[in-house]
Amino acid sequence: MTTISDLYINLFGKGAIQDGTVIDMAEHGRTGGVSTGQPFKFVAIPSLAVQAATNASLTVTGFAKPGTLTSTANWKLMAEDVNGNVLWANGNDNYTNIFDNFNTISFS
Repeated sequence: MTTISDLYINLFGKGAIQDGTVIDMAEHGRTGGVSTGQPFKFVAIPSLAVQAATNASLTVTGFAKPGTLTSTANWKLMAEDVNGNVLWANGNDNYTNIFDNFNTISFS
């Protein structure tokens, strides 16, 4: 027969709670990753290169991997018009645009 204590040990380990509260454990998982030692679950924030430019009617922001040349077709381009509407290059948010061509790209 399984007891509450057995379930607790299976969930939190034999050492029980040493580095956090029950809420921390339930929210974030066991303390200390086996291979990384990371105390809680986390989300890595990917690094992006960001470029900004403006023309008469749009403020354009481009996103790409760091080191991407603005002359290559590896940019996601987002624009904001004078009314505050968010538009995407060629109507999508794919990384397929050339940042240097923002003046000739259709945003929708």
